[in-house]
Amino acid sequence: MQRMTRRTLTAGLAICAQLLAVAPAATAAGPAAATAATYTGDVMVVAGLGTARLAVVVSSSDPTCVAGRTVTLHTDADQSGTLDPDEYWTTTTATDGAASTSVSGLAAGVYQVVAEVDGTATCASIGLAADLYVIEPGSRASGSGWYEYPGIGRAHLQFSARTTVHASDSGLPPTASVRGNVTWRIDRLARFSGTITGYTTWCPPQFSTTSGARCGYVGGTGTLWRWGSTGRGKGWVKQPGQVEFTLLVEDGDAVGDDGRRCTIVGPDRVRFYLPGFEFLSKTAGLIPLGKGRIDVT
Repeated sequence: MQRMTRRTLTAGLAICAQLLAVAPAATAAGPAAATAATYTGDVMVVAGLGTARLAVVVSSSDPTCVAGRTVTLHTDADQSGTLDPDEYWTTTTATDGAASTSVSGLAAGVYQVVAEVDGTATCASIGLAADLYVIEPGSRASGSGWYEYPGIGRAHLQFSARTTVHASDSGLPPTASVRGNVTWRIDRLARFSGTITGYTTWCPPQFSTTSGARCGYVGGTGTLWRWGSTGRGKGWVKQPGQVEFTLLVEDGDAVGDDGRRCTIVGPDRVRFYLPGFEFLSKTAGLIPLGKGRIDVT
Protein backbone atom coordinates (compact mmCIF):
# COMPACT_ATOMS: atom_id res chain seq x y z
CA MET A 1 0.00 0.00 0.00
CA GLN A 2 1.24 3.45 -0.62
CA ARG A 3 2.50 5.42 2.30
CA MET A 4 0.53 8.45 3.51
CA THR A 5 2.25 11.34 5.26
CA ARG A 6 1.38 14.88 6.34
CA ARG A 7 3.86 17.66 5.84
CA THR A 8 4.09 21.40 6.02
CA LEU A 9 4.11 23.34 2.78
CA THR A 10 7.65 24.30 1.75
CA ALA A 11 8.77 27.51 0.03
CA GLY A 12 8.00 27.47 -3.70
CA LEU A 13 6.66 23.92 -3.58
CA ALA A 14 4.72 21.72 -1.51
CA ILE A 15 5.65 18.41 0.57
CA CYS A 16 2.16 17.43 3.04
CA ALA A 17 -0.55 19.27 5.04
CA GLN A 18 -0.39 22.78 6.52
CA LEU A 19 -3.49 24.65 7.67
CA LEU A 20 -3.88 28.05 6.08
CA ALA A 21 -4.90 30.70 8.57
CA VAL A 22 -8.53 31.66 8.09
CA ALA A 23 -10.38 33.71 10.68
CA PRO A 24 -13.73 32.29 11.80
CA ALA A 25 -16.70 34.32 10.63
CA ALA A 26 -18.61 36.07 13.39
CA THR A 27 -22.38 36.09 13.56
CA ALA A 28 -24.92 37.78 15.77
CA ALA A 29 -25.15 34.53 17.74
CA GLY A 30 -21.38 34.32 18.23
CA PRO A 31 -18.33 33.03 16.37
CA ALA A 32 -18.68 30.30 13.77
CA ALA A 33 -17.84 26.76 14.84
CA ALA A 34 -14.22 25.81 14.18
CA THR A 35 -13.56 23.59 11.18
CA ALA A 36 -10.60 21.22 10.74
CA ALA A 37 -9.46 19.47 7.58
CA THR A 38 -7.02 16.62 6.96
CA TYR A 39 -5.51 15.62 3.62
CA THR A 40 -6.21 11.91 2.98
CA GLY A 41 -5.44 11.69 -0.74
CA ASP A 42 -2.49 10.25 -2.62
CA VAL A 43 0.98 11.53 -1.79
CA MET A 44 2.85 9.42 -4.36
CA VAL A 45 1.68 7.99 -7.70
CA VAL A 46 3.34 6.59 -10.81
CA ALA A 47 3.65 8.94 -13.79
CA GLY A 48 1.47 8.02 -16.75
CA LEU A 49 0.13 4.80 -15.20
CA GLY A 50 -2.49 5.87 -12.74
CA THR A 51 -4.86 8.44 -11.39
CA ALA A 52 -4.08 10.65 -8.43
CA ARG A 53 -6.83 10.90 -5.83
CA LEU A 54 -7.04 14.30 -4.15
CA ALA A 55 -9.07 14.00 -0.95
CA VAL A 56 -9.76 15.66 2.40
CA VAL A 57 -11.83 14.87 5.48
CA VAL A 58 -13.59 17.75 7.23
CA SER A 59 -14.37 17.67 10.96
CA SER A 60 -15.84 20.15 13.42
CA SER A 61 -16.93 20.56 17.02
CA ASP A 62 -20.39 21.19 15.56
CA PRO A 63 -21.78 18.01 13.90
CA THR A 64 -23.85 20.13 11.49
CA CYS A 65 -20.61 21.55 10.03
CA VAL A 66 -19.37 18.20 8.65
CA ALA A 67 -21.69 17.07 5.83
CA GLY A 68 -22.64 19.23 2.88
CA ARG A 69 -19.58 21.50 3.05
CA THR A 70 -18.33 22.91 -0.26
CA VAL A 71 -14.70 21.97 -0.93
CA THR A 72 -12.54 23.34 -3.76
CA LEU A 73 -9.42 21.36 -4.71
CA HIS A 74 -6.82 22.67 -7.13
CA THR A 75 -3.33 21.93 -8.41
CA ASP A 76 -1.14 23.03 -11.32
CA ALA A 77 -1.65 19.82 -13.29
CA ASP A 78 0.16 21.02 -16.43
CA GLN A 79 3.07 22.58 -14.46
CA SER A 80 2.62 25.88 -16.30
CA GLY A 81 3.16 27.96 -13.19
CA THR A 82 -0.42 29.27 -13.20
CA LEU A 83 -3.75 27.72 -12.25
CA ASP A 84 -6.07 27.34 -15.23
CA PRO A 85 -9.87 27.15 -14.91
CA ASP A 86 -9.83 23.39 -15.59
CA GLU A 87 -7.40 22.85 -12.68
CA TYR A 88 -10.07 23.61 -10.06
CA TRP A 89 -12.52 20.95 -8.85
CA THR A 90 -15.48 21.69 -6.57
CA THR A 91 -17.16 18.96 -4.56
CA THR A 92 -19.29 18.50 -1.42
CA THR A 93 -18.47 16.57 1.74
CA ALA A 94 -20.37 13.36 2.52
CA THR A 95 -21.89 12.52 5.89
CA ASP A 96 -18.46 11.46 7.20
CA GLY A 97 -16.88 14.74 6.02
CA ALA A 98 -15.01 13.16 3.10
CA ALA A 99 -14.62 14.91 -0.25
CA SER A 100 -12.43 13.91 -3.20
CA THR A 101 -11.67 14.20 -6.89
CA SER A 102 -9.28 12.44 -9.30
CA VAL A 103 -6.65 13.74 -11.70
CA SER A 104 -4.93 11.70 -14.42
CA GLY A 105 -2.12 12.27 -16.90
CA LEU A 106 0.34 13.91 -14.49
CA ALA A 107 3.97 14.07 -15.57
CA ALA A 108 6.81 13.34 -13.15
CA GLY A 109 7.27 16.12 -10.62
CA VAL A 110 6.01 17.53 -7.32
CA TYR A 111 2.56 19.11 -7.25
CA GLN A 112 1.08 21.38 -4.61
CA VAL A 113 -2.47 20.31 -3.82
CA VAL A 114 -4.60 22.97 -2.10
CA ALA A 115 -8.02 22.34 -0.57
CA GLU A 116 -10.34 25.15 0.56
CA VAL A 117 -13.47 24.51 2.64
CA ASP A 118 -16.00 27.33 2.28
CA GLY A 119 -17.37 28.95 5.41
CA THR A 120 -21.03 29.44 6.27
CA ALA A 121 -22.88 31.65 8.74
CA THR A 122 -22.30 29.06 11.49
CA CYS A 123 -19.23 27.09 10.26
CA ALA A 124 -15.73 28.57 9.84
CA SER A 125 -13.78 28.17 6.63
CA ILE A 126 -10.43 26.36 6.50
CA GLY A 127 -7.70 25.57 3.99
CA LEU A 128 -4.80 23.16 3.72
CA ALA A 129 -1.98 22.27 1.37
CA ALA A 130 -0.20 18.99 0.62
CA ASP A 131 2.52 17.64 -1.65
CA LEU A 132 1.91 15.02 -4.34
CA TYR A 133 4.97 13.26 -5.79
CA VAL A 134 4.57 11.76 -9.26
CA ILE A 135 7.45 9.37 -9.89
CA GLU A 136 9.16 7.61 -12.75
CA PRO A 137 9.26 3.82 -12.16
CA GLY A 138 12.59 2.68 -10.74
CA SER A 139 13.95 6.20 -10.18
CA ARG A 140 16.66 6.66 -7.59
CA ALA A 141 19.35 9.07 -6.49
CA SER A 142 22.33 9.04 -4.16
CA GLY A 143 25.32 11.16 -3.36
CA SER A 144 27.79 12.52 -0.86
CA GLY A 145 30.20 15.40 -0.64
CA TRP A 146 30.63 18.91 0.68
CA TYR A 147 29.83 22.43 -0.49
CA GLU A 148 30.56 25.91 0.82
CA TYR A 149 28.00 28.37 2.20
CA PRO A 150 29.60 31.82 1.84
CA GLY A 151 29.95 33.37 5.25
CA ILE A 152 28.65 30.28 7.08
CA GLY A 153 30.92 27.33 6.47
CA ARG A 154 31.29 23.98 4.80
CA ALA A 155 28.22 21.76 4.63
CA HIS A 156 28.56 17.98 4.41
CA LEU A 157 25.79 15.94 2.76
CA GLN A 158 25.07 12.24 2.27
CA PHE A 159 21.79 10.80 1.01
CA SER A 160 20.13 7.92 -0.81
CA ALA A 161 16.59 7.61 -2.21
CA ARG A 162 14.95 4.79 -4.15
CA THR A 163 11.37 4.42 -5.39
CA THR A 164 9.50 1.14 -5.82
CA VAL A 165 6.36 0.48 -7.87
CA HIS A 166 3.89 -2.05 -6.48
CA ALA A 167 1.45 -3.88 -8.75
CA SER A 168 -2.16 -3.71 -7.56
CA ASP A 169 -4.82 -6.40 -7.56
CA SER A 170 -8.10 -6.35 -9.50
CA GLY A 171 -6.76 -4.19 -12.30
CA LEU A 172 -6.25 -1.13 -10.09
CA PRO A 173 -3.41 1.31 -10.91
CA PRO A 174 0.00 0.53 -9.44
CA THR A 175 1.07 2.28 -6.25
CA ALA A 176 4.50 3.60 -5.27
CA SER A 177 6.67 3.96 -2.19
CA VAL A 178 10.07 5.43 -1.41
CA ARG A 179 12.79 4.65 1.06
CA GLY A 180 15.98 6.46 1.92
CA ASN A 181 17.73 8.73 4.37
CA VAL A 182 19.83 11.87 4.52
CA THR A 183 22.48 13.28 6.85
CA TRP A 184 23.72 16.87 6.73
CA ARG A 185 25.94 18.97 8.95
CA ILE A 186 27.92 22.16 9.30
CA ASP A 187 30.60 21.69 11.94
CA ARG A 188 29.90 23.54 15.20
CA LEU A 189 26.66 24.96 13.83
CA ALA A 190 24.04 22.32 12.97
CA ARG A 191 23.52 18.71 12.00
CA PHE A 192 20.50 16.84 10.71
CA SER A 193 19.45 13.22 10.24
CA GLY A 194 16.27 12.47 8.34
CA THR A 195 14.08 9.88 6.64
CA ILE A 196 12.99 10.39 3.04
CA THR A 197 9.21 10.19 2.49
CA GLY A 198 8.98 11.60 -1.05
CA TYR A 199 11.22 11.48 -4.12
CA THR A 200 10.94 12.05 -7.85
CA THR A 201 13.18 12.97 -10.77
CA TRP A 202 12.36 16.59 -11.57
CA CYS A 203 14.15 19.86 -12.31
CA PRO A 204 11.97 22.67 -10.90
CA PRO A 205 12.22 25.63 -13.30
CA GLN A 206 12.23 28.22 -10.51
CA PHE A 207 15.66 27.05 -9.33
CA SER A 208 17.52 27.72 -12.61
CA THR A 209 18.65 24.14 -13.07
CA THR A 210 21.15 23.34 -15.82
CA SER A 211 19.79 22.40 -19.23
CA GLY A 212 20.60 18.76 -19.95
CA ALA A 213 21.21 17.83 -16.32
CA ARG A 214 19.06 15.36 -14.43
CA CYS A 215 17.57 16.40 -11.10
CA GLY A 216 16.12 14.64 -8.08
CA TYR A 217 13.69 16.31 -5.66
CA VAL A 218 13.58 14.84 -2.15
CA GLY A 219 11.42 15.54 0.88
CA GLY A 220 11.09 14.11 4.36
CA THR A 221 11.40 14.68 8.09
CA GLY A 222 14.08 14.20 10.70
CA THR A 223 15.90 15.44 13.78
CA LEU A 224 17.89 18.66 13.97
CA TRP A 225 20.69 19.39 16.44
CA ARG A 226 22.19 22.85 16.92
CA TRP A 227 25.54 23.62 18.45
CA GLY A 228 25.17 25.56 21.69
CA SER A 229 25.31 25.62 25.45
CA THR A 230 24.48 22.30 27.13
CA GLY A 231 24.76 23.45 30.76
CA ARG A 232 28.18 21.84 31.05
CA GLY A 233 29.79 23.63 28.15
CA LYS A 234 29.27 23.57 24.40
CA GLY A 235 27.78 20.67 22.46
CA TRP A 236 24.95 19.42 20.29
CA VAL A 237 21.47 20.41 21.48
CA LYS A 238 18.56 18.41 20.06
CA GLN A 239 15.71 20.57 18.73
CA PRO A 240 12.14 19.60 19.70
CA GLY A 241 9.83 17.72 17.36
CA GLN A 242 10.33 16.50 13.82
CA VAL A 243 11.82 19.01 11.38
CA GLU A 244 10.97 18.89 7.69
CA PHE A 245 13.47 19.23 4.87
CA THR A 246 13.63 19.37 1.11
CA LEU A 247 16.64 18.53 -0.98
CA LEU A 248 17.12 19.32 -4.67
CA VAL A 249 20.10 17.64 -6.32
CA GLU A 250 21.41 18.10 -9.85
CA ASP A 251 23.49 15.47 -11.64
CA GLY A 252 25.71 17.31 -14.12
CA ASP A 253 26.26 14.22 -16.31
CA ALA A 254 23.92 14.18 -19.31
CA VAL A 255 22.51 10.95 -20.73
CA GLY A 256 23.01 10.32 -24.45
CA ASP A 257 20.64 8.68 -26.92
CA ASP A 258 22.12 5.29 -26.07
CA GLY A 259 21.24 5.72 -22.39
CA ARG A 260 24.84 6.24 -21.35
CA ARG A 261 26.29 9.22 -19.55
CA CYS A 262 28.48 10.70 -22.22
CA THR A 263 28.66 14.44 -21.55
CA ILE A 264 29.22 16.68 -18.56
CA VAL A 265 26.95 19.73 -18.79
CA GLY A 266 27.98 21.19 -15.44
CA PRO A 267 29.03 20.38 -11.87
CA ASP A 268 26.88 18.36 -9.51
CA ARG A 269 24.89 20.85 -7.40
CA VAL A 270 22.66 20.77 -4.32
CA ARG A 271 20.09 22.83 -2.45
CA PHE A 272 19.26 21.67 1.09
CA TYR A 273 16.42 23.54 2.79
CA LEU A 274 15.07 23.44 6.36
CA PRO A 275 11.83 25.48 6.58
CA GLY A 276 11.96 27.65 9.67
CA PHE A 277 15.75 27.36 9.90
CA GLU A 278 16.73 29.29 6.77
CA PHE A 279 19.70 30.87 8.55
CA LEU A 280 21.24 27.38 8.72
CA SER A 281 20.41 26.03 5.28
CA LYS A 282 20.15 29.21 3.18
CA THR A 283 17.42 29.56 0.56
CA ALA A 284 19.58 30.56 -2.39
CA GLY A 285 19.86 28.50 -5.57
CA LEU A 286 21.84 25.34 -6.13
CA ILE A 287 25.44 25.27 -4.90
CA PRO A 288 28.19 23.20 -6.62
CA LEU A 289 29.77 20.35 -4.71
CA GLY A 290 33.37 21.19 -3.87
CA LYS A 291 34.15 17.51 -3.57
CA GLY A 292 31.91 14.48 -4.02
CA ARG A 293 29.38 13.11 -6.46
CA ILE A 294 25.66 12.93 -7.10
CA ASP A 295 23.98 10.30 -9.28
CA VAL A 296 20.36 10.56 -10.44
CA THR A 297 18.80 7.77 -12.53
